Amino acid sequence: MKRACAESLSEIFAGLFHIEFEGWQLVILNDCGELDYCDECISPDGRRWSFENVGSDDLGPIFLLSTQERAVLEQLLQQL
Repeated sequence: MKRACAESLSEIFAGLFHIEFEGWQLVILNDCGELDYCDECISPDGRRWSFENVGSDDLGPIFLLSTQERAVLEQLLQQL
């Protein structure tokens, strides 16, 4: 996993954080130091998922993580 933007997660107080992982491109909203939601995911083959296309009853990838998984993800992102 690598950062795909100029600023680190801690430098982005409220804004979009771009990462790449095994060909996947992910854009996550950092809101006051906490992961809020996944704004966009692009798979290596070009398939795209976007938060703006989500219905009110749908959950994005961040919301599907357990509390422990979310904490691990936040730790990993802080290290980028």
